[in-house]
Amino acid sequence: MKLLYILGNIINRAGVERIMTQKINYLAETNCDVSLLTTDQMGQPISFPLSNKVNYISVKAPIPSRTDYPFVKWLFMFHKARSIYKEAINKTLENNCPDIIICTTYSFDVLDILTDICLRKGIKLVIESHIQLTNVFMRPRLAYNPLLALYGKHHDIHIINHIKKAAKLVCLTNEDMKSWRQLQVNNVCVIPNMITIQPPKTIDYSSKRVIAVGRYSDQKGFDMLIRVWGRLSKKYSDWHLYIFGNEDRTDYEKMTREEKCEETCHCMPVTENIATEYGKSSIFVMSSRYEGMPLALIEAMSSGLACVSYNCPNGPADIINDGIDGLLAKNGDIDDLEAKMEKLISNETLRRELGTTAKKNIERYSPKAIMQQNLSLYKQILNIA
Repeated sequence: MKLLYILGNIINRAGVERIMTQKINYLAETNCDVSLLTTDQMGQPISFPLSNKVNYISVKAPIPSRTDYPFVKWLFMFHKARSIYKEAINKTLENNCPDIIICTTYSFDVLDILTDICLRKGIKLVIESHIQLTNVFMRPRLAYNPLLALYGKHHDIHIINHIKKAAKLVCLTNEDMKSWRQLQVNNVCVIPNMITIQPPKTIDYSSKRVIAVGRYSDQKGFDMLIRVWGRLSKKYSDWHLYIFGNEDRTDYEKMTREEKCEETCHCMPVTENIATEYGKSSIFVMSSRYEGMPLALIEAMSSGLACVSYNCPNGPADIINDGIDGLLAKNGDIDDLEAKMEKLISNETLRRELGTTAKKNIERYSPKAIMQQNLSLYKQILNIA
């Protein structure tokens, strides 16, 4: 089968970029004819290795942000950019007409272009969702202003109507799928993310090291985690917390000083070898306010770490069997997160039991298992036996 991935770019060294690159490589190595089109890579290198079996096409068709120009000029540039984007897609399809196009965009800017082209050319469109539904829609965020809320309503209806035109919307969690179905989006299924790292061979459960991973952003809840660590570090001064992530960490470093735990709480930059860091730790903690699908949690469990996570939307409850292969804390409850973390810090035997079980149970997210689900979906869409 011929597959074309259309992505904005693969520039950041982050979870979604790593997932998409590995999926594309896996399919190319299993005798699929796979192409990748990026529309705003702008000459920058792809952040993860791409198989030489992938036909890579890069075009310059970025959509300008509203903040790039004054409104009138932006409006002109926006419509011009849409025309360039549409022309780039059509030209690509003249030379490389796939059976299925896979994209990850909900963008109001280009989603209608993709759905209309696919319908006109008889190409099946699969939209992969890597964020939760509530982050897609604009109306709830504009509710403070009636006029803006009306714009948000039409924006959201536009997105829903075009998603319904796709062959499939692929969500990462059952919780997110239920939310879409409540909006009468019925062409939806669940295929979770796969493990994308080579886990360390062994974990030293006597290690007095806790690890957390993610962008330095409000979503990841590191502010709550640092507050918890400020309390725990007074009881367990020989333990250390390491946070690894990209984006600006200045505010979080300041917070460690305010909580008087700067000696044991280390805000680190993103690392290219996170598996090594998992291997030095015995506990993983996820303090997110929400997730699309917590890849870092899957990776930590596959490494054999004892894991504790807020039971936030979406994903942790799909991944962790509470008390069996990890611990779930009440979402946003700092006291409960502290109690669950202390339970692991104070009990090496429990760390070993949970981590060992996690490593076995998480095999359902292996690349082979997850990519077989993707291949089965594509065959189903194309009516291939």
